[in-house]
Amino acid sequence: MEIRTARAEISADGKVKIETSSQSPFSVMKQIGKCFNIDAGNIEVHVPFVGGAFGGKAPVTLEILAYMASFKVNGTPVRVIISREEDMTSAPCRLGLDAKIMLGATKEGKINAAKLTFYLDSGAYADISPYMSKSIAADCTGPYNIENLYCDSYCIYTNRTYSTSYRGFGHLCYTYCMECALDILAKRCEVDPLELRLINAIKPGNLSPTQVISTLSNTGNITSCLQKLKEVINWKGPQIKKIDNEVIRTTGIACLWKQAVPPPGSVSGAIITFNSDGSLNLNTGNVEMGSGGQTMLAHMLADKLKMDIKKIHVNFTKDTRFNPEHYKTVASITNYMAGNAVMKAADEVLSQLKEMGSEIFSCSPEDIDVAESKVFRKDNPQSFIDFKDIVLGYKPENEKVIGQPVIAKGTFILKQLSLLDPNTGKGKSGPSWTVGAQAVEIEFNIKDYTYRIVNATTVMDVGKIVNPDGMKGIIYGGMAMGLSMASREVYDYNQEGRLKTPNLRTYKLLHIGQEPLYHVEFIETPQLDSPYGSRSISEHGIIGIPAALSNALSLATNININELPLTPEYLWRQMEAKHDS
Repeated sequence: MEIRTARAEISADGKVKIETSSQSPFSVMKQIGKCFNIDAGNIEVHVPFVGGAFGGKAPVTLEILAYMASFKVNGTPVRVIISREEDMTSAPCRLGLDAKIMLGATKEGKINAAKLTFYLDSGAYADISPYMSKSIAADCTGPYNIENLYCDSYCIYTNRTYSTSYRGFGHLCYTYCMECALDILAKRCEVDPLELRLINAIKPGNLSPTQVISTLSNTGNITSCLQKLKEVINWKGPQIKKIDNEVIRTTGIACLWKQAVPPPGSVSGAIITFNSDGSLNLNTGNVEMGSGGQTMLAHMLADKLKMDIKKIHVNFTKDTRFNPEHYKTVASITNYMAGNAVMKAADEVLSQLKEMGSEIFSCSPEDIDVAESKVFRKDNPQSFIDFKDIVLGYKPENEKVIGQPVIAKGTFILKQLSLLDPNTGKGKSGPSWTVGAQAVEIEFNIKDYTYRIVNATTVMDVGKIVNPDGMKGIIYGGMAMGLSMASREVYDYNQEGRLKTPNLRTYKLLHIGQEPLYHVEFIETPQLDSPYGSRSISEHGIIGIPAALSNALSLATNININELPLTPEYLWRQMEAKHDS
C-alpha cells in the first residue's frame, strides 16, 4: 500500500518543482537548494492538504531522492513511492530514550538537587535528534523548581531506524522518566504524590533549567492545574480499590510542560485578500497536519474583524512561491507565530477600511467601526456599507471612486531567543511553556496481569480558551496517542538489528472500543505576547499520559515500573523477577 510519496521535475531552464506531503515545505526548499547549489527562487514546493503528521513529516527524505532521480533522467517528472513497510523500516520514526535520574530531597519531599542524564537513540542518522536533545535538556526538570541541577543530554548513533520529531518532540520520553522517579521519591518520603508535585511546582520568580525567570505569562500556572486535577478526579492519595477478588482499581498522575525551541529569527507571515462577495482569503505558510492550527487562526481573525467565520476562506494547499514563509508547522507554535502575523494583517485590514470609511462618511477614521462585514460610523450604525461594496474599492453611482482594494499583510519574527551557552547551558530557547497535569485510572487483574484503562483526565493551562471544542479534540487525540504508545506500541528488533514490527499487523495500535472515557478541563493564565493570550497545546495532550499510566500500574503491582510499553507480559516478567529476588 502506498503510504509516503514525493514527486520532482526539472524544467529546461533549471527550475525545480517538488510535490510533497511534508509539513515543512520551506525546509524542503532550503535543503534542496543547499544540497544541490540551486537558488531558492528556482525551487517551487507544493504541499496538498496533509491531514495528519504529528512530526513524522517534518524531515526532508523522499524529496531529495525524487530530485536526484529526475536529474538523472534529464528533468523528466519522477515520483518516489514507498509502502507502509518501507516507511516503517526506513523513514524516520519516534525517539527511543534511556535515562538516569538522581534526585536529592528533604524527608518532606522538597527536591534540592538533581542529576539527570539522557541518552537519545538517534538511529542511523542524526536528522532532528540533536535538536530534540537540546529541547529535552532545556526542559529537563519538568514544571518543577530544582535549584541545584546538572543535566547531560546525549544523542547516540545506533543501527536502528533513525528517529525524528514525534508529537511532544522527545518530551514524552523524558517526562516519563522524571514523573516515574517522582512517584518513587514520594513513596520513599511517605508523601502524597500530588502533594509532592505541589511542593516542587515552579512559581513566578523561579528559574528554568536554562536560567530563564518564570512568570505567569511565560510559564502558566501548574499549581492551579494540579489543584483542579485533584478536584476533578476526587484524588485522596494513592489508593487501591478492590473491585472483586481478582480486579483492583488505581489511579496514577503526572505533570507536563513543554516549550517550543525554534531557532532565533524564525519567521511567519500572513496575507489577507477579499472577494467580490465580501468574504476574505487567509493565506499563510502553515501546513494543516492535524493540529487544528488553521481553524484556530480563522477563529482569531473572525473575532478580530467581528465577522462570521464562514466568510473566511483558509488556503490549505501550500506553494513556496506564493505563500508567505513560515518557519515550520511544528512545536505547536502556529497560533503564536502565525497568529501574531494574522493579527497584524487584521489590524491593517481595519486601518484600510476605516480610512475609506472616514472618506465616505466625512469623518475621522477614529469615528469609524467595523463589524458583521459592515463599515459604519460609531454614532450611526444603522447607516453602513457592506464589505462587498467597499473591500475592492467604493464605487458610488456617478461619483468618484473612493479607496482601493483591501490587501493586507502581517509578519512576525522571533527576536528574544538565544542559543544556549555551551559551558553553562544558560539561554532562552523558546518564547513560553505550556503546563498541565494528567491522570489515568485503571482496573488491574492481579491474576493474569491484564488491565483496562477506565478514565484519562487532563487539566491544561491553555492561556485563553479560543475554540473550546477544537482544543478539547486536539487534547483528546494526544491522550489517545499517549495511551496507545504506552500500553502496546513498540519498535522491536531481532538480534541482527532487523525490525520485527514493520506494519500495522505487528505494530499494535489502540483501537476504537479500547479507549477509556476522556475528560479535559482548562486553566486560563494568559500569555501576554500571544494573540488573545492563548498558548500552544497541539502536542501537549500526549506528554504526561504514559507516566500517569505507569504510575497507576506501579501502585497496582507494588513494583517500580520504568520501561515502555506496559504490556501484560512485561508486567508479569517484572513481578516474577521481584518474587524470585
